[in-house]
Amino acid sequence: MQGYIPGIDGLRAIAVIAVLGHHALIPGFQGGFLGVDIFFVISGYLITGIVMNELAGGTFSYRRFLVRRAARLFPAMLAVTAVTFLAGTVFFPPSLLGDLGGSVVYSLPGLANIYFWLSSGYFDAQGAFKPLLHFWSLGVEQQFYLVLPLLMVAVYPRGIFGVILAISLLSLIASEAALHAYGAAVFYLMPFRIFEFGVGALGAISASARVIGMRFGSVAVAVGFLLLAGSLLILTENHSLPGFLSLLPCAGAFLCIIGARSPLASRTLARAPFVYVGRISYSLYLVHWPIIVFYRLLIDSSLDPADQAAVFLLSFAAAIPLYHFVEKPFRAMGKGILNGPQRRQPALAAGAAAAVILVVSAADSWGNRGWFWRYPSELVQLTEHETMLWHDRNNYWREICPDETMEECGRSILPGSRNILVLGDSHGAEGLYALNTAFPKAHYLAAFRGACPPFLDVGKILPPSQPERAECVSHMERVLGDRKLLSQVDVIVFSSLWNLYDRTALSRTVDYLRSVSDADIVIFGPPARYDAPMPQLLLRAGELARAEEYIRGHTAWWVYDVNSELEDFSRQKNLSFVNLLDLNCPDAQCIVFAAPDVISTIDDNHWTLEMSMLMGQALRERYGSLDDLIEDDTVASEEENAVRQRTDGG
Repeated sequence: MQGYIPGIDGLRAIAVIAVLGHHALIPGFQGGFLGVDIFFVISGYLITGIVMNELAGGTFSYRRFLVRRAARLFPAMLAVTAVTFLAGTVFFPPSLLGDLGGSVVYSLPGLANIYFWLSSGYFDAQGAFKPLLHFWSLGVEQQFYLVLPLLMVAVYPRGIFGVILAISLLSLIASEAALHAYGAAVFYLMPFRIFEFGVGALGAISASARVIGMRFGSVAVAVGFLLLAGSLLILTENHSLPGFLSLLPCAGAFLCIIGARSPLASRTLARAPFVYVGRISYSLYLVHWPIIVFYRLLIDSSLDPADQAAVFLLSFAAAIPLYHFVEKPFRAMGKGILNGPQRRQPALAAGAAAAVILVVSAADSWGNRGWFWRYPSELVQLTEHETMLWHDRNNYWREICPDETMEECGRSILPGSRNILVLGDSHGAEGLYALNTAFPKAHYLAAFRGACPPFLDVGKILPPSQPERAECVSHMERVLGDRKLLSQVDVIVFSSLWNLYDRTALSRTVDYLRSVSDADIVIFGPPARYDAPMPQLLLRAGELARAEEYIRGHTAWWVYDVNSELEDFSRQKNLSFVNLLDLNCPDAQCIVFAAPDVISTIDDNHWTLEMSMLMGQALRERYGSLDDLIEDDTVASEEENAVRQRTDGG
């Protein structure tokens, strides 16, 4: 590889715009997350070429290589991290600030992917409010930079191609094999991503690739465009990625790279606008996700077209000065840093001091629960026991099934009683607790698991990277495969979050249950939802006196549309439907406090135990008996229709 190739910067532009469009929720960019895979291929090509050239010239120095990489990546990363953390101290509630502090501590030494892998799971802080979440890919790259040069030095000159090919194949096979059982690890960890870097690396050292690029460069670019377009437009997060399917965008990037000097590349990728966006792509990648996170937190969480345009413009407005005043000057400094250390010591010392101060501050916020001292004590008292609220909610089932484990709660039929099976995801707990409060004489069987939709063929619904995906599949196969138990229950209740899941899968599951059981089937509609977790909204309200009004102003009204869809589905299938929204939000005024000192919702959708019991009392008051609940043909209330008309502009 010789000299600067403008077409590669053009390819970077495609990658970063794809990522930005995906994160801004712009239609047509559902596969935009694959822009990161394109970046990995580009990095593999460029870094391998640099090391190969220096090894061939006898000038390679591992220390010099790492210094140049640090000067290229660290200053802009430090600047964005510092500004993001400062913004978090102003706008983030304690739970989010504590999580941000942890991500800062891991991100600066290049371990962000490890942090987000370790914290992945159903009840971790929402990804939508993790402003450094995109740093996971930087961690993967930095770890690759540590390993590749040592490997190349060890096998240079004759064994490099074979070793990289072998390691890449092992990485690809391991990624595909482990994806469904260990999706989060495959997504975040560098060994499972090596094959993507390897595709680019092989292009840098393959004589055949150079020949193809020289003779058929325009054809290679044209085919590369087709592969990239197909991947970005067709593949989604529900496909098995990373794995064999990742070879499609990787191959597209590879072909565009080897043909980057061709006439077609000159007329497309090498055009000035593409090249400029490619040059600022690192800065643009750094700033775009924090901007989206804080925009959604402070302005509008829905990101309508005007908001999408705004975050695009804001991202470029932040990236351009970051590139020209931070990234570019420090990159130039890195090229000569080992030759003139005395002149650069003040800048290096200042950067090191800033990094230390930032890490110490972030670690303190992480270790001290996000600095509660920033808020009035009366609000802190209502939110600081969030962990206990989760504990109470997640363990109340022991009162219903005292001698059994959660997985086997009420797995036996009780003769002479109404046997009710509650199927659901984590919201199965809300349904179980409310029903047990309303109708305590019934016998309850529980079959619910967090982030696990209660459907047939659930493995076809969940994305491969879903935490505990394999456990979910096994759980639902066992529950729905127990035909004897299903045939003996009297009532089956679905209690779920709904908006996350496939209605077609629900229909198939209902049909299956009717084929194996004569039980009455009841659908519990969704609970109230909010734009952010209720403890965060409570703290953002600033004072207790205005908390209820403020929180109600952040109700996610779109959930009424989900409720309406489920109600229509229930009518079509002749199922009983329980309109929880009418109970949760009487007169369209959602309940904020389930008890004087207890909020109704722990995050943005899960009820506290006290709220579940309050809703159980409301069920008993509305229906009187379990038979009346089953026979009731619930229709939308006047309040719900009014809300829907308001949100529809009617």
